[in-house]
Amino acid sequence: MKTGLDYYLEEDNLPVTQEFDILSWWRTNRLKFPTLQAIVRDALVIPLTAVASEYAFSISGQILTSHRS
Repeated sequence: MKTGLDYYLEEDNLPVTQEFDILSWWRTNRLKFPTLQAIVRDALVIPLTAVASEYAFSISGQILTSHRS
């Protein structure tokens, strides 16, 4: 019995270009690979939240001094 991952891995590879939009591709193929789409959606969000928190901590040093802390 094949899983959604098996079907996904059998797909032809698309050329990676500057114009390729991975989020658009998953939005288009979400009905074809519903479980993988949910996993990918969660995984693609992680870097965005990490960048925001790193930015918040990096600017906190500009606001808080050792005296204020």
